[in-house]
Amino acid sequence: MLSWFVGWTGADWFNAAKANPNYLAAGSMKLLATPAGAAAGALVGSLCGGRGTIGGAGVGASVGGAAQVVWSLVDAIRITASTTSMPDGNGVPLKPF
Repeated sequence: MLSWFVGWTGADWFNAAKANPNYLAAGSMKLLATPAGAAAGALVGSLCGGRGTIGGAGVGASVGGAAQVVWSLVDAIRITASTTSMPDGNGVPLKPF
């Protein structure tokens, strides 16, 4: 359910982590996708003379947000469709819904 409703925050990865650093890193990357895209877009915009800073940030946030939505949807489908395709942080298969 976390993947379907708040998956864009990385909550599904944080919940399944069980102190596994790989899962924590994936959850953090998922959470930061939109702000990182905005920051990268603003940086590129400022390097192009400063006039495109706001537009660059908007484009970066849009691309980061789109990536975040796609990633969340893929995770939600993967977790829902097969409990063996994503074990928890200890390697134990998830229980069926």
